[in-house]
Amino acid sequence: MKITLVMVLKDEARTIRKAIESVLPIVDEAVIAIDKSTTDKTKEEAHKVLGNKYTQWYEFDFEDDFSKARNEYIAKANHEWVLILDGHEYIDQSCLPFLKEIKKNPPKNVQIFDFNIYEPRDGRYFQQPRLFKSAIRYELPIHNMIRQRDYRLSMPQVTIWHNQPDDRYKARREQRRKMNLKGLTEKANKGDVRSMYYLADAFYELGDLKNAAHWFKKYIPKSDFPHERYTARIRMAVITERLGDDEQAEKYAMYCFDDEVNLNEHLIFLGDLKYKQKNYYRAIYFYRLAAVIKIPEMFLIVSKACYTWIPWYKLAMAYGMMNDLDGVRECIIKGKQLAPERDEFFELEDQIQKTIKVHNLKKKGKVYIVASLPRFIEPIFKDFVEKGDYYVRFDQQFNPYNAENADVIFCEWADHNAIAVSNFNSKAKKIIRIHAYEVFSDFIDKINFQNIDALVFVANHIKKYFMKRAHGIDDIKTTVISNGVDLNKFTIPSKKKPNNKIAYAGYISNKKGAVLLLHTVHNFPEYEFHVAGTFQEPDVQELFERRKSENLFLYPWQEDLNSFFADKTYIINTSPREGCPVAVLEGMAAGLMPLVFRWDGVDDMFSWGWSSLKGLQELLYRSVDFKANRAHIELKFDFKEKKTQIKNLIDSHIKEKDDVRENDQTAVQAVKEPSHS
Repeated sequence: MKITLVMVLKDEARTIRKAIESVLPIVDEAVIAIDKSTTDKTKEEAHKVLGNKYTQWYEFDFEDDFSKARNEYIAKANHEWVLILDGHEYIDQSCLPFLKEIKKNPPKNVQIFDFNIYEPRDGRYFQQPRLFKSAIRYELPIHNMIRQRDYRLSMPQVTIWHNQPDDRYKARREQRRKMNLKGLTEKANKGDVRSMYYLADAFYELGDLKNAAHWFKKYIPKSDFPHERYTARIRMAVITERLGDDEQAEKYAMYCFDDEVNLNEHLIFLGDLKYKQKNYYRAIYFYRLAAVIKIPEMFLIVSKACYTWIPWYKLAMAYGMMNDLDGVRECIIKGKQLAPERDEFFELEDQIQKTIKVHNLKKKGKVYIVASLPRFIEPIFKDFVEKGDYYVRFDQQFNPYNAENADVIFCEWADHNAIAVSNFNSKAKKIIRIHAYEVFSDFIDKINFQNIDALVFVANHIKKYFMKRAHGIDDIKTTVISNGVDLNKFTIPSKKKPNNKIAYAGYISNKKGAVLLLHTVHNFPEYEFHVAGTFQEPDVQELFERRKSENLFLYPWQEDLNSFFADKTYIINTSPREGCPVAVLEGMAAGLMPLVFRWDGVDDMFSWGWSSLKGLQELLYRSVDFKANRAHIELKFDFKEKKTQIKNLIDSHIKEKDDVRENDQTAVQAVKEPSHS
C-alpha cells in the first residue's frame, strides 16, 4: 500500500511542521494546497520538512466549500490511498506501528479507515474517515463528510490530535458555521437526510434551539444511521430540557435505548435530570449504568471523560445529597483510580466530613434494596430516602459491595437476585418480598432459605402456593403485605356516568390471558375494549393485529393512567393467575368496576370474579358504583398503609440486629471482666 498525504492549508505556520513530521514515516508522497489568502509562512514552514521531494505544491482560491477543495487535490494523488490531515493535527506516534502494519498487510475488502480524532480543548473524541482509496470523494460543504458507508473499518488504535490554536479555532469555527447554514439549508429543504442532521447541529452550536429542534425532528424518523440518530436524540433531550420541558427531555433520552449503540451519554443525561429533580436514588441508578459501559470502538463523537471519571464524580455528588458516606467513599476510590490527574476527587476526600451532615448519626440504619423490576418497591424506598430515616442503597442487580455494610437487605422478587442474597455471607437481616410469578418458577428451588430472616407475600394465596413448593422455611417469619395505590394520583371525574367502555392496562401476553382477552372482545361487540400496554410476544401482537375488530382500540403504554381511566367504566383482567394486580387496583381507585377472571384469591381481594362469558355478562348487568369501588381501595390497598407496614418490618429487623450487637458486646465484656464470685 502506498499513501499520498493530502493537506489543504491556511495560516498553519505555527503547527504545520509537527503535523507533517508525525506522518513522514508512513507516507510516500505529499500534495500540499495552500489558500491564496494565507497571511503567514505556512508554505515556508512546510517546505522546511518536505522540500520538493515527492511533493506537489499548489495554491488555490477558497470558494466556501471544503469538500470541493479537498476533492480537487485528492484527484492529484499518484497513489491508490490518500491520508487526510489538517495543518493543526498530528498523529500520535504510538499509533505508527498500527499504520505501518496496515501499509504492509492492508485488510482485504476495506476502502476506508476511520481514525479517532481527539480534541484536547474539551476532551472529546470524533471518528472520521482519514485514510481511504483515492477514488473516493467528499460530499457537502462539510469537509469531513463522506457519504459512502460500505467497506469501512474503524481503527480506534489510531489517534489524531486536533490541536488548533485558540484564535484559529474560533475563526475557523465561525467560518464553518456560516458555510454550514449556507450550504446545507438548500439540500435539507430538498429532503437530503444527512444535510438535515448537519444543519440541525449547526443551529445547535449557534444556540438557535428553535431551528435546531425543527431539523432534528425532521431528521430522526428518517435516519438509518444509529450513531448519528443517537446524537440527534441527545441534542433534542438537551434542547427540550433547556426549554423547560423535563418530561419531553426524558422521553428523548429514553428513546436512545432504541438505537442499540454502546454509548452512555443518555444515561448521564437521565441521571442529571433526576439529580436536578432531587430524585437522587434514581439519579444513582442511571449513573451506575453509565459507569459500567466502556468507551466504544465505533462512534460518531464521544467524550472520553464520560466513560472514565464523570459517572463516578456524579455518583459521589448524588450519594452526598443522600448523606451516604460509604457511597461517596466508594466513588472517590474508583474516581482516583480512573483519573488520578483530576483534582475533584481529592477535594471531595478533603471535604467529605463537611458534606455529610452531623444529624445523619441519628439514622436508624443502613438498608440495601435490590429489585430487578423496581416498579412496586420504588415509591416506598423513595419515601425512605426523602424522609432520611435510613441510609438507602438501591440496585437492580445485586452488588456485594453495596450490600457489605447493610443492616437490612430487602430483596424485591424471589428471583436471581434473591439467590445471590441468600448466598451472601453477611450479618445483615435478609428479607425477600414475593409476588406471583416466582412461585411457579424454579428460582425458589435455588434460594438458600436458611440464610433468609423474613418472607413478605403480596397476597395470602401466593403465600399458600409458596408454602407448598418451598423447603426449609418453617422457622422463617412470614407476613402478607399487598401492593398499594397512591390515592393522590387517581380521581373520579365529577358527574361521571356509566358507559360501555372497558379498560385494560399493562403487559399484553399469554401469561396475562391475552387470548382470553381477545376472545372476550369478539364475544361482547356491544362494548368498547380500550387496551393500553406493551406486547411481550410477537405472536400475540400478530394475533391482535390480525383479529382486530371495530370494538378493540389499542394504545401504547400509558404513563398517566388517571387520564386514561377518566372516560371508562370497567377495568378488565383476564390473567389465569395473579398476585396482587396493581392495574386493577389503580382502575378501582379511579372508580372503575373490576372485571377479574376468577383466579385463586380473587374473592379475598375483590369479592367477585368471572370464570365464564356468562359470568362476565352477569357482572356487566350489575349497577356500577364508582365511589364504592374507590372506597374498597381506600380500605384495603392504600399505599400509605403498605409503606408503613414495610417500614415497620424493616425497623423491627434493624432493632433485632441492634439487640444482637448489644448481646454480643455484653458477652465480650463478660470475657474481659470475669466474675470473681
